[in-house]
Amino acid sequence: MRVTHKSITYKAIVNMQRSLRQVEGKTDEISTGRKISLPSDDPSQATRALGYQQKIAQSQQYSRNMDTVVDRLNQTESALGEINGSVVQIKEIALTLKDPSITAEELNNAFEKLSQLKEQLVKLGNTKVGDQYIFGGSNTTSRSFELTDDGQILYRGNTSEINVEMGDNISITTNIPGTTIFSMQATTAGIITDNGVFGSLDTLMQVAQGGEPPADFDNVLDEIDGLNNTVINARAINSNRGFRAESAQESLSAEQTSVEGVLASIMETDTALALTELLSLQEAYQLTLNVVNKSFQRSLVDVLG
Repeated sequence: MRVTHKSITYKAIVNMQRSLRQVEGKTDEISTGRKISLPSDDPSQATRALGYQQKIAQSQQYSRNMDTVVDRLNQTESALGEINGSVVQIKEIALTLKDPSITAEELNNAFEKLSQLKEQLVKLGNTKVGDQYIFGGSNTTSRSFELTDDGQILYRGNTSEINVEMGDNISITTNIPGTTIFSMQATTAGIITDNGVFGSLDTLMQVAQGGEPPADFDNVLDEIDGLNNTVINARAINSNRGFRAESAQESLSAEQTSVEGVLASIMETDTALALTELLSLQEAYQLTLNVVNKSFQRSLVDVLG
């Protein structure tokens, strides 16, 4: 098969144009700092990059979830600590009420203090994180507890748990319903069937108003001790959740850093390496250009000859 001078020249021009595109592409890569500006630059790597970008976006969502979870658990711990302190004070007052030599003034002081503690517990039961109440079960938009004018306690929440995703197929419970914390019994809809600590408080307040301690007064003391244990257990559960959340945060951060590194290796230019590659491409282009020039010179000689 005879190879004509024309076909050789044509191939040389094609090679020159390809070399020029490679030089231009590498120059753009260096100027933008990105290996891939358009999917067509490298379809295979662009597809990989898209997958990693989606994974990073998902990790960022999980990270935001974890920030919210940790904040909620920290606020829960703070509130539980104050509730614990209030229960200890209630127990101390209860023991003084059991003393038959207690004076009228001491009874009055005890009543005032118990009233304050009752209001304090209701206030703590309505603790919020941002605009969400944390002790109302899944009902986070309205006050969890209400103290009526006649001293009754109403629970506006429910007994549902709130679970938040912190990874693929991994979630964490972020709340403890107020009924659990205050040893109250309630239906899933939040209808109170046992007032728990508030019932014990009402009994103590009646005694402080001059009433006789009931025959089962020791049972009231036991109920208060039980509440104290309940709050301690709730703090332990909450603390364990906090540890899990913080561990998940650290793992998520490490994973995200790793994925971002892989994505950077796909998308971002190694400037030093790219400059070396550009020099090689420029040399290849110059060689091709020389071949084309010589080819044209020969063609011109043939024509003139």
